[in-house]
Amino acid sequence: MDKTFEAPSSRFLPTLVVFVFVIGLLYTFFLVFERVSLNSSVASIEENKAELQDKMNALKDDKIAELYSAQELKTSIEEATTYWSQVLNNLNGLVPVGVFVSSYSASEDASIQVSGVADSFSAVADFISALSGSKDFESVFVPSVTSGVTSDGQDVVSFSLNAHNSSK
Repeated sequence: MDKTFEAPSSRFLPTLVVFVFVIGLLYTFFLVFERVSLNSSVASIEENKAELQDKMNALKDDKIAELYSAQELKTSIEEATTYWSQVLNNLNGLVPVGVFVSSYSASEDASIQVSGVADSFSAVADFISALSGSKDFESVFVPSVTSGVTSDGQDVVSFSLNAHNSSK
């Protein structure tokens, strides 16, 4: 029993260590390669982003100019528009007691012709004064005022007048 114990000499453990070292080295190279590839992709994306941002800014400038032109056009159309319902409401608010408006006639240049009857000349004069004093109407012109008698003997005054709508 004089034999001394000897550790078995196997190549498995050194081979395993070398294998793990090589795998670790290959994985490290793989990670470095991926990082370089990723960095170049990020740089390319940043360049594309800057280019697209420049294009967006150019389009915004064009759109702003178009929007400004459209807004000016809308404003000019609104200024040229006559809202006849508002004109008639303003006109009806000025009609005094004793005056009956029988017809309205309007034109594209915002002029309006009114025909009607009244119970006296002073009622027609009050209507003309109200129109002339209103900020909504200007250039009031009365082409005719006629006095007459109805079939049941009442005195009536028929009239027509022209005015220009000044409220837009």
